[in-house]
This record gives sequence, C-alpha cells and structure tokens, in this order.
Amino acid sequence: MGSWHTIQSDAVGNFRWPGFAPGDYTFYARGGGLASAESAPITVRAGEVSEVELVLRAGAFLILSVDGVEPGQMAEGMVRVDVRDAQNRQVGALLGADAFGSRLNSTNHFDERSFGPLAPGSYRAIVTGPDGHRAERLVDLVTGQKLHLRMAWED
Repeated sequence: MGSWHTIQSDAVGNFRWPGFAPGDYTFYARGGGLASAESAPITVRAGEVSEVELVLRAGAFLILSVDGVEPGQMAEGMVRVDVRDAQNRQVGALLGADAFGSRLNSTNHFDERSFGPLAPGSYRAIVTGPDGHRAERLVDLVTGQKLHLRMAWED
C-alpha cells in the first residue's frame, strides 16, 4: 500500500509539491462537499513537471451507526469504524465544524460516524466492537447521495 499526502490547492485548484520522488502516483481531491474520482496513474520523473486534472462533483456521504452500541462508545474509540474503498484503502472520517456543532446540540452525541465527501463508487464499511464482534457491509455510493447505514453485529 502506498503512502498518503495532503496538499492544499490554491483558489483555482492548482497545486505544486516539489517533494514528489520519481514514481507512479494517483490523485484525488475532496473538500467543501465535493469529491473527484481517482486519477489515472501519473508518472513523475526527476526534473520534469507532471500534470493531473481532477473534476470535482458533489460528493457522497456515508453515515454509520451500530445497533447495540452504548452511548459514547464510538466517540471513545471502544468501537472501531473503518471504511475502505474498492482498492481496500482506508478513507478518513470527516466531521466538519457545522456537523460537530449540531452533534453537540443533539441527543445522538457521536453515536454515529460520518465519512465524506466521497467519490461515487463501492465501499466496505467495517465496525469492530471491544469484545471482537464485527459487522461488515458493502455499499455503492452515487454522486450527491447521503446514505445512513445502520449496522448490526454478526454472530
């Protein structure tokens, strides 16, 4: 599995990072409710400029909750939540300031986990409890979708 790097683009989406070692890379972008598909592999060569073009579209969001989880267990890390893309790469859980504030004011206090924006595609949601119980589901997300997925422990 390759490494992950975060690069901030400018106002029109351009970015530069002179630290790329020669090799093959793929890129994707997400933020502000938008997400791109992963680029085709780009070969970076020493002393040359490489370009990649990404198209941002409305991202999808996956909101997970688990039956039988006590209040606070997800927030305290007692229940591990993992979402992986079709290449089995982990995608990060993002919770913006507005969502964070609304959770603080709700009765649901962090008993669910949000992932997104994500590019349309297939994802695998996995939850593991403190006693080793596990639940796993495959989901297909489409542009602009907000999928609430309630999972139950497998026996």
